Amino acid sequence: MALAAALFACAQNSPEHFYQDADLPNDQVATLSLFTFAGFAGFFRGFAAVTVETIDGKYTNLHSDMDLMKKLLPGHHEIGVRYQYGTVAGEAYFSSFDFMAEAGHHYEVRAGSDSGTLRVWAEDSATKAVVGMTTIVLE
Repeated sequence: MALAAALFACAQNSPEHFYQDADLPNDQVATLSLFTFAGFAGFFRGFAAVTVETIDGKYTNLHSDMDLMKKLLPGHHEIGVRYQYGTVAGEAYFSSFDFMAEAGHHYEVRAGSDSGTLRVWAEDSATKAVVGMTTIVLE
């Protein structure tokens, strides 16, 4: 219960901006959610999640500051993602994809698996348009 309350409180704060300039108004930046639940990976593997580890090569610090969303300047970005199942020591896979962020838009990372592969993509939360994708082969 305490963990859920902490996550809710963090999600209510204004997202950290992931650029050098002063904090800009929301209509001049894009926002990106950094976490998605990827489902149940099997009895021995447990639950799985996809997290955004890097944006343009810079670590998001998702695991230390619990900020679940970042503000981005409009334009081209490279998103590094991590798929992990099980415990903190569970197996992890990494990949990346490019996408073009638009001011005033919010993007969410999504994932889906099929026949030993995992597709991870970013979509515009309003239009559901896929704006970037990668495929991870699971061994």
